Amino acid sequence: MLSPGMAQLMEEAEAGDAEAANTVGVQYEMGLSVVENYNEAMKWYRKAAEMGSVEALYNIGAMHEGGSGMPRNKDEALRWYEQAAAKGHGGAQTRVKILKEPASGAK
Repeated sequence: MLSPGMAQLMEEAEAGDAEAANTVGVQYEMGLSVVENYNEAMKWYRKAAEMGSVEALYNIGAMHEGGSGMPRNKDEALRWYEQAAAKGHGGAQTRVKILKEPASGAK
């Protein structure tokens, strides 16, 4: 059973609130107020991204980069970070720079 706060958040997300949908994703990714579930987190992040949440674009990139519930995928992470960076997300802009840098020691 969901807490009243989580139930309210999910209701807002289902009604089209992008930031609420992103927050539901965070709750599932971190196991806050619900059992940790990376598949559910990604589902909610994607919904939030489709609704226009720049933070959700970043969070999807972070899940791909970190391998949260999936194999690590730098190229996929970069794709999502670039979308967030193009919309002004500072953290995504930093991750794009870092991921595009040649590996240290590489020739």
